Amino acid sequence: MSTYKELLAQRQELDVQIETARKEEVADAIKQVKTLIQEYSLTVAECGFSVSASDFSATGTTRKAVTDKYVTPDGQHKWTGRGRAPKVFQVLLDAGHKKEEFLI
Repeated sequence: MSTYKELLAQRQELDVQIETARKEEVADAIKQVKTLIQEYSLTVAECGFSVSASDFSATGTTRKAVTDKYVTPDGQHKWTGRGRAPKVFQVLLDAGHKKEEFLI
């Protein structure tokens, strides 16, 4: 009977072999699929795949990060103004402050 450490080593070796075999077979499968797509001029819809608008950017560019719009009086917390207000801002707003007081 094998020891625990020997079995773990065997599993690690098998995992490496499995990953290597998978990569090779996936590469072959992709080549076959690309060949068939070109040969039959297939489209995404014809293959039964759905493509949502979120899969692609309308302009082909990535989105910009949203800049912060509000900052706490101590300058430690910032907020873009989108979504729910962070707790630190909500506490200040509940205390009677207005968002405009925290504009950057």
